[in-house]
Amino acid sequence: MRRASIDRIGITGNGFRAEVLSLGAYVADLTYEGKPLLLRNDGKQSATRAGMALLAPFANRVRNGEYSFNGAKYKLPVNSEGHAIHGFVKNKEWKVLEKGDEFVKMELNSKGEPGYPFELSFSVSYEASKRGFNVEMAAVNAGGTNAPITMGAHPYFVHPTPRSQWFINAGNVFRLEMVGNIPTGRMVPQRLSTYIGEYDDCYRVNEDQVRLIFPHDWEIAIKLNGFHFIQLFTPSWANAVAVEPMTGAPDAFNNGIGLTVLEPGKSLRASFTITPRPKGMEL
Repeated sequence: MRRASIDRIGITGNGFRAEVLSLGAYVADLTYEGKPLLLRNDGKQSATRAGMALLAPFANRVRNGEYSFNGAKYKLPVNSEGHAIHGFVKNKEWKVLEKGDEFVKMELNSKGEPGYPFELSFSVSYEASKRGFNVEMAAVNAGGTNAPITMGAHPYFVHPTPRSQWFINAGNVFRLEMVGNIPTGRMVPQRLSTYIGEYDDCYRVNEDQVRLIFPHDWEIAIKLNGFHFIQLFTPSWANAVAVEPMTGAPDAFNNGIGLTVLEPGKSLRASFTITPRPKGMEL
């Protein structure tokens, strides 16, 4: 995971401590008042198996790594499943634009990736604010043609109690029916207010907040702005749950669910805030 050339950037303030790596603008560790909030990456895990990776220009999967756009067909690199997954920005070296004790802003310029010949300028800001740990993502079309895009993040939340005792509340949602982790196009209305089970599911959220409620006296609120989907995933290798904000659904490059088509010079922006707080406290 780590190599000598990767910079480690510390953020400290308002009870938070974070370690951000220049590779992928990746949050390898995040704590609040000494409590781990994310599954710490000790350098042995890949970016999407701990910590918080950024996902772009596509979040989650593109079926068979294939899609058509503006009359042309494209082929992306695929994983062992045979799908393209989670974009490529997580594997790129990001540049620090601004840095303070409580924040960092980073950027990445991308052009001509395999299967994605579009030119984009990405940025992310992390801030340990009084309201929570804030993540702001943006992509600007720096090229001369329209570009398809979805964005997301992949945080793994942790707590010392067994995750079967954790409770999630996202209110009324639409669950995307999936076959082989690819949406069929059908959405099923339901209320996502339940103890954590075994998940690898995507939901279209109607509210702007997801709450993870732990035993005893505290919870984590994830306040969403511009992220209209979440992927829930419970890993087999850790007592954790990934709650992944996404601007579009899995395979959006083919099914169009939540897909953004950026015109030249236009931008896509979205943000979320992770707020630990006493149970039941309102933001």
